[in-house]
Amino acid sequence: MTKKFPGEWIDEMAEVPPDAWPQPEALRLADAIGEGGFYSREDQYKAAAELRRLHSVNEQLLEALEEFVAEFEGCYADAEPAMVKARAAIAAAKGEA
Repeated sequence: MTKKFPGEWIDEMAEVPPDAWPQPEALRLADAIGEGGFYSREDQYKAAAELRRLHSVNEQLLEALEEFVAEFEGCYADAEPAMVKARAAIAAAKGEA
């Protein structure tokens, strides 16, 4: 038995409906492809398209965050937790963390 939902135990082999909890499309595709389970050619195409979309969005968000941080560099906000998190996120996105 495994606890899957707050306050609820379900059997590992029990059927869990796919809509039991919301899952982003990228994670659904990763589960289908990465676990060696069955996945269709359509899932492969969807995975490729989703990776391209996420890459594009990631670039846009990184650029916006870098501009935001640069705008407030040297201001009183430098030590604010949000600014520290923003710098850490930029470093992580660039593989520097």
